[in-house]
Amino acid sequence: MSAVTTRFDQQMMSRAEVASVLAMIAHFRGQAPGEADVRAWRSALAGYSLGECHAAVLAAGKVTDRITPAEIIQRIKSARRYTEARTPRRRPTDNDRALFAAAGRRGIAAVYAAAGWTRADPSRATDALGHTCPVCGALPGVTCRRTTRLRNGGRETRDLHSRAHPSRLDAVTTTPGATA
Repeated sequence: MSAVTTRFDQQMMSRAEVASVLAMIAHFRGQAPGEADVRAWRSALAGYSLGECHAAVLAAGKVTDRITPAEIIQRIKSARRYTEARTPRRRPTDNDRALFAAAGRRGIAAVYAAAGWTRADPSRATDALGHTCPVCGALPGVTCRRTTRLRNGGRETRDLHSRAHPSRLDAVTTTPGATA
């Protein structure tokens, strides 16, 4: 029943759970805990489960009879590191990579939409690759070469996403029967 949450989003043990930890410690120490002890230890052990605290108290009780919250926390962190180091990692599969890529595309699209930016229509780029490029002469189905030329006093570089020259993209919209 450790459902109480602190302002740092850490689970806190209930008063009864902390009292059970202190009762275990009292077994090693030989002195009963007071109300102030329960309050102080509950605050100090925020974010740690009852099971972790019990395991730490049992381990510390084998070594010393003076058990402090700092020693319990240190033993819990050590146990967590040990568990983390021995937990095998699953390698991402091709399906995972496809899901990650799709999530990335959705995120980028959301950023573009929030910023009011526009991107080239992907269907337009696909249609453009079906035509010969007037700039570099790339055949249909082949991406444009990096060549640039002066056109009306400016340089014509490839579109970053479609890798086609703007003239090739424009040819799609001006060619009769082409889909845009």
